[in-house]
Amino acid sequence: MEVDLHAEKLVKSTRGMDNFDILSIQINTAKHKLEYCISKRISKLVLIHGVGDGVLKIELRYLLNNYPVKYYDASYQKYGQGATEVYIFQNQ
Repeated sequence: MEVDLHAEKLVKSTRGMDNFDILSIQINTAKHKLEYCISKRISKLVLIHGVGDGVLKIELRYLLNNYPVKYYDASYQKYGQGATEVYIFQNQ
């Protein structure tokens, strides 16, 4: 599963929103998609966060550390430096 976390992909307009509001929506979306993958036993998730200042990437990694996952930079050829690939450990 691939999830694009760019703000323009998640909301119709960011008008009136500050950076914290946008980051909150992005993190909540990532959390819900991750929990969906866990519940449906989907073992791989790619979170497309872009490059930017790296704030979203750092926050995503903080979030992922609370789950039974392993993560690393996704394929550079396919995503550049703007994505994180997540492998979800499934209980047998």
